[in-house]
Amino acid sequence: MAGHIPPPARPFGGDHHDLPEAAFENLREIRDDLRRMADFAATNLPYVRELTLARNTLAHCFEHLADRLTYVVDACENAPLFTSNTR
Repeated sequence: MAGHIPPPARPFGGDHHDLPEAAFENLREIRDDLRRMADFAATNLPYVRELTLARNTLAHCFEHLADRLTYVVDACENAPLFTSNTR
């Protein structure tokens, strides 16, 4: 699954929020961070050694991503609503 890049999303149908540029950039960075984590986890290293992460370290990573996503969701909720007919 690592290294898989999905095809571009279809254009929005119906009503949608116009995402502020900073929130959109944050979403792209989160996506890229998740892909890097997936690639790292799937990497075949030349030596056989399991990667060990403490639960609190993994929890910190997820909490950090959740905080960043909260920013995006909050920005989207505060953005003006546009209909597909106005564009």
